[in-house]
Amino acid sequence: MFVSTRASDYVMEQLQDNSCLTLTAPSGVGKSFIARHTALVLKRQGYNIIPVELPADIKTYYHPGKQTVFIVDDICGNFTANQQQVENWKQLLPVINTIIADKCCKIIVSCRLQVYKDDKFNILLPFKSCECNLISTKLCLTSVEKTNIAKTYIGTSMTDIDDLSFKCDFFPLLCSLYHEKEDVDVKEYFKKSFDVYKRELDRLSEHGDEGNYKICSLALCVLFNNQLNEKWFQGKMTDEQRQIIKDTCEACEFNGIPKAKLKKALDTLDGTFICKQNGIYKTLHDKLFDFLAHYFVINNRLVV
Repeated sequence: MFVSTRASDYVMEQLQDNSCLTLTAPSGVGKSFIARHTALVLKRQGYNIIPVELPADIKTYYHPGKQTVFIVDDICGNFTANQQQVENWKQLLPVINTIIADKCCKIIVSCRLQVYKDDKFNILLPFKSCECNLISTKLCLTSVEKTNIAKTYIGTSMTDIDDLSFKCDFFPLLCSLYHEKEDVDVKEYFKKSFDVYKRELDRLSEHGDEGNYKICSLALCVLFNNQLNEKWFQGKMTDEQRQIIKDTCEACEFNGIPKAKLKKALDTLDGTFICKQNGIYKTLHDKLFDFLAHYFVINNRLVV
């Protein structure tokens, strides 16, 4: 079941003038759904759909002059930019550029926002040429669109849905997951929307050093009571900063991290967990801060 939105309409408009388009957003916003829906629309126009499982697939299935739409889902990783995947795509850039120049072909990419913002991703210039950020002011879901999604997937009035859940970016995912459940009270279900964040953090911590950098950077935000000034990361590391980072890393069961890497980790989380306003890093909303504080304490990672 697909509910048209201004974002899905915008994607179709952009593909008229762009052969390569990247959908960016955090998990659960609807990147993959819009990509697949767009591909189906193009199929009705005569395009052949090719889901790209491995980077090499795009070279294997490219036929010059044949109408083809390639769908690349979660390019370069789910939680951090995978260096090997970035390298694999880098090797294929000449092929990508050839496909883009072929007016018969389209490439639709979905990418987690924190992966897209990773410095390693910047080398993949074709995938940076036309970004559609689904949580931007221009493309984010309107209240009317969220209501339509709820009616389609849940068939209930918005009064049954927790206000916080309604406002969160991953509202489409919540509705989709609820649709798959049976005999679940809608009010109780949407009160537990932060389970989605918990799963994200748990899985993030399983993704090596870069995942742990992000976990530690979020813990710092909690330690600074949601008011972490970016100036804190400037200049040489003081003894006080060294101790704070040491304690935070130990609590997160990780070795020390240079503060420059912590700042970079925060920057990649901008729009996912964090926003930066007037040089201050803080969570997207106060309830998310409450959740993070609870998460780190429950997991014995911080004493706040």
